[in-house]
Amino acid sequence: MVSSGLYLPAREVPDSFPFKQTSNFNWAVGGSCIVGPFGTYLVEPVFNKETILYAELDMDDRMVAKNVFDCMGHYARWDLVSLNIREEGWEPVQEIERKPLGTRIQPEVVERVAEKFRLSPDKVEAILRELESIKSS
Repeated sequence: MVSSGLYLPAREVPDSFPFKQTSNFNWAVGGSCIVGPFGTYLVEPVFNKETILYAELDMDDRMVAKNVFDCMGHYARWDLVSLNIREEGWEPVQEIERKPLGTRIQPEVVERVAEKFRLSPDKVEAILRELESIKSS
């Protein structure tokens, strides 16, 4: 793994930047490093200077490390981990369109609940409408 950390000393920020005097540039101190397949540093993090990092990689290490920690094998939990791809744009705050409660529940579910609790389907639908009116008020 290669981690490229930002290094931006305050002297590199133009004087025309309106927030130069009030900004704290100590957060951009670098920290770039190279980590091998076992999670150990091949090149330790470099702070407070601009540099290029080099490391020699042994491609056989990858195969050994995979046998120690098989992240694509029995650790791959499809029931816990998933990849979701959004095809539409995303905003951090969105208004969710809420459907009325009664339209979200399929008629066969209403029938099954009515039978289970010995109610008429009309009574279950009336309860759903009442709950929806309480929720929207």
